[in-house]
Amino acid sequence: VARYVRVVLLSTSHPSYAVRMLQVFGGANYAEGKSAEVQNGWDHSADKIVDGNDSTFWVAEPFATASRVRADLMEEYFIAGGVTIIWKFAAEDFEVLASRNGTEWEVIHTAVGNLENITKI
Repeated sequence: VARYVRVVLLSTSHPSYAVRMLQVFGGANYAEGKSAEVQNGWDHSADKIVDGNDSTFWVAEPFATASRVRADLMEEYFIAGGVTIIWKFAAEDFEVLASRNGTEWEVIHTAVGNLENITKI
């Protein structure tokens, strides 16, 4: 059960991180149309990761050594359907965390060496 889902981007071989879409499932995509925040944003607003359109995207500052994106689902959901990240420039190393209150976080997935453009957790 979580209200917030955060992806901490730790390393990439690209000049920047870029996320096309963050989806959180338990049936429907709970993240679509909800509130999003980013750290080290450079181009395109944070809402692009939750707009439901995989042709839009958010981009981190060029050469940022780390960044993160967070979706506020506005209420708690059982997210048994998982989390999907559609990348424009994939993070190779990253963590996905969930929280009920936005303060205390639980790691639900750790990736090392990711080279895929779509990550399903």
